[in-house]
Parts: sequence; C-alpha cells; structure tokens
Amino acid sequence: MIDQYLQEKDKMFGPNHNMEPAERLATGEFYQQLTKPGGHIDALKQKNQYYQYIVRKKTKLLRDVYYNSYQAEIDVNINEKAKLYENDIYKKTETYDINYRFSLKKENGTLKIADTEQIQP
Repeated sequence: MIDQYLQEKDKMFGPNHNMEPAERLATGEFYQQLTKPGGHIDALKQKNQYYQYIVRKKTKLLRDVYYNSYQAEIDVNINEKAKLYENDIYKKTETYDINYRFSLKKENGTLKIADTEQIQP
C-alpha cells in the first residue's frame, strides 16, 4: 500500500495534479489533506508548481502493528528526492529521509491510507 502511494505521487504532485490516485489510495483525514481546496494537490496547482520524483523508496519497516482486520498502523522510513518546478522552471531539489507512521483503514473492502504523521527515529 505504501509503496503504491509512493509510486503514485508522480501523478498527484506532478504536472497534471491527478486526484485519481488519492481517491483510490486515501480515506479520511489524509484524503482531505490531499484533495480539499487548499490541500496538497490544489496548493501546488494554484501556485503552478509540481514535483518530479527522482528517488522514492521505503527503506526500512520500523514497526508493523495490526489492530484488527479493519485498521493497521505501520511505521516506515522513507527516502525521497524530488525536483520542484514552478511555471515549468526548475526551482530546487528537495531530499527527505523521514520516519512516518501510516494509519490504514479498510473502506469498502480496500485498505487505504487514513492518516500520516512524521515520527522520531
């Protein structure tokens, strides 16, 4: 699920600002953060910005705890490198090596990302 989200970031945060992956992969608070007016995707679109991802990978599973068959919480380390463009002009390269907690919930039989938070190592 998390690997799929990382792969789909090109579509959501890329030049087309495609919300379809968010609809497929996200629910709850995380879905709202991505898709609401002024949310992550819309903010990039309004500023005429987008990312081109060079590296995106889940490097290490830190903790994997399943509460029940309807929700789970997974801690992972994610390494990303992306170029930010504005008006199709390169602005800067951003590199991240961050630990995240992903909260997952089942919606209509499909596990989706419900929330994320940055956590300490």
